[in-house]
Amino acid sequence: MEQKVQEQLQRFSTSPAKPVGVKDFQFLKVVGIGGYGKVYQVREKSGDHVYALKIVRKTERPIDAKHLQDEIRVLKTVHSPFLCRLHTCFETEEKVYLVMEFLQGGELYTLLNKLGKMSEIAGKFYIAGLVLALEHLHDCHVVYRDLKPVNVMLDGKGQVRLTDFGLSKFNFPKGAQTRTFCGTPEYMAPEVIKRKPYDHSVDVYSLGCVIYDMLTGGPPFQGKTEKETTRMALKDPLLLPSHLSIECQTILISLIKRDPQKRMGLEELKTTAFFRGTDWQKMKEQGYLPPYIPSVLNDEDVSNFEPCFTDMPAEESPVKKPFEKVKKTITENVFAGFDSVAQSTSKLGKASKRLAFKNLTNEAGDQ
Repeated sequence: MEQKVQEQLQRFSTSPAKPVGVKDFQFLKVVGIGGYGKVYQVREKSGDHVYALKIVRKTERPIDAKHLQDEIRVLKTVHSPFLCRLHTCFETEEKVYLVMEFLQGGELYTLLNKLGKMSEIAGKFYIAGLVLALEHLHDCHVVYRDLKPVNVMLDGKGQVRLTDFGLSKFNFPKGAQTRTFCGTPEYMAPEVIKRKPYDHSVDVYSLGCVIYDMLTGGPPFQGKTEKETTRMALKDPLLLPSHLSIECQTILISLIKRDPQKRMGLEELKTTAFFRGTDWQKMKEQGYLPPYIPSVLNDEDVSNFEPCFTDMPAEESPVKKPFEKVKKTITENVFAGFDSVAQSTSKLGKASKRLAFKNLTNEAGDQ
């Protein structure tokens, strides 16, 4: 048993073999909160590097263990300049810890909240980065399933990074289908809402909704309740503001298609008039200057994150009720994804003009 565990750790390791635990990090700030737990800015005590530490509470739901397993696999095996990087990961009996690069530019959501909306010229840079991020994920047999401004981050230089792979499906080749109900209603493809089988094109629909959000100030279908939002997404016409160019309107109409068979693909999107003049190789090499350069004073600067998070005490929250069933589920199903097992230690509404939307998932698992 011990030898098998060590073999698993060696196969998946992304960092030195020395076991890592929460005691090896100094907690600096809270930079995000979700249904899973919190994300902290932390400093590694030995190497003095600053990271983002995502702490996920273990639950009794098998679907949560499956999503966590897939998130770790994506972070460890799929690498791109447009995807957040994982440094290491470990677990205790109650929690899972993901140590990732700290992206000092903050969320695209926060930038949009400051701007209200973007010009097409500026937005094109971020859209192109997301196209390349999704294209790489799909080529690596991953469907993302939760694209929205909150999950798009910027590094200290303003370059795009896609993060939070908690709803991604790993080992999902092109042409395959699944039917798990998950995502965020305002950006969710109609076939997901209707619980029909779907493929990678759900990410393309979500991309269209994010583009619409960036350039107009909100998603295309937004009701007062989740039920109203999903009804609008299935029934209401797509309204295109007159300030959008014909080129932009054309791609939005082609991406936000209710029929996935008629939806534009990523490769075709790159050749449209909207991206005329874009050097995609230069974009891949991050050769373009971002339209907005984050203000970063030092490696602990969190000025680009929401104050409602950073003003919170940077203390790890205790687990109220550990479950024996949880320990067994996580250890058996997810352990192969961890670098080490540490000894046991002990999304709020944002105060902003824009709305933060929560994601949904069923409990049945991927089918």
